[in-house]
Amino acid sequence: MNRRTSPASLATVMDDHVHWLGRWQCAIMFPDKVDETNPYGPDTLIRWLSEPEQQNILEQPIIRRLQDLHDELHDQAYELGKVAPRSRPPFENYDDMLRNFDSFIAQVRRAERLLASAARAGGLAALQSGKAMAAILQEISELMQRAESKGVVASIAVASIDHFDVLKKRLGGAAIDFAVAEVTGRIGHNLRPFDDVFRLEEAYSVWFLQQAKIDDAVKAADRVRRKINILPVEFPDGTAEAVSISIGLVGVDYNQPAGDLVQRAMDALLVAQERGESQIAAPELE
Repeated sequence: MNRRTSPASLATVMDDHVHWLGRWQCAIMFPDKVDETNPYGPDTLIRWLSEPEQQNILEQPIIRRLQDLHDELHDQAYELGKVAPRSRPPFENYDDMLRNFDSFIAQVRRAERLLASAARAGGLAALQSGKAMAAILQEISELMQRAESKGVVASIAVASIDHFDVLKKRLGGAAIDFAVAEVTGRIGHNLRPFDDVFRLEEAYSVWFLQQAKIDDAVKAADRVRRKINILPVEFPDGTAEAVSISIGLVGVDYNQPAGDLVQRAMDALLVAQERGESQIAAPELE
C-alpha cells in the first residue's frame, strides 16, 4: 500500500500513513470488495531513517519513540489484518489501533518541529552531540505557547544518569553509548506518548510534560526512575550494569522564558544529586 518510491521525508511518512489507513480500513471492513488486502503499512519511515543524513539523530529520544510507535502500529495492524478475513475485528482492538495511529502521527509532527528548529539553530548534526540547545529551547518555547493557548498546565524536568563520568570511564566508549541508548529508550517508553523528551548531552535529557501539574510530574518522574532502576542494562557481550537517574522538576510559569525554566530544573537536579543516587527534587513541593 505504499505509493512512493522517491526519497522519503517526514511529510511523506505522514501522508503515506494517512493514505494507508483509509486503504487498510477498507480492506479490514470490506475484504470482499477490496482487491488489495495486504495489511502491511508503508515503509516510508524505514526508508527515511536509513538515509545517511539521518544517522546522526537515530539515538534522539523523540526519534526512538517514533520508531517504537511505528513498530507497534504496524504490528497491531498486521495482527488485526489476519483476523479480518474470518470475522470483524473486535471493536476495542480496532479502537486501540486507531489511538495508536493518532499517537504515531502526533509523534511525526513533533519530530518535524524538532528537526526544523535544529536546522534553524545550526544543523541536525548538533542534535546528536547535544549542542543544539538553541533548537531545544525554541521547541520548548513553542510547546509552552501551545499549552498556554489551551489553558493547560505543564512541567519541565531535567534528568541525568548518576555518576556518569565514573560509569563512562569504567565501561568505555561503545558500552557507555549502548547504556545511554537503553536509558533514553526507557525514558521515552515510560512517559506518555504526548510528552516530549530532548537529549541535551550524553548524560542529560530534558522533558516537557504536557498537562501535568508539578505533583503529577513528580509521579511521572518517579515511575520513569523506577523503570530504569528495576533492571540493569544488559550488554551484547552478556555483562550487565546497574544504572540509575536523578531528576529535577519545575512547574511551567508562562511568564518565564524556556531557558530560565530549564535552568531552574537543572538547579533542582543538582539538589537531587546532592542527596545521593536515584533522587527526585521539586523545590516547589518542598
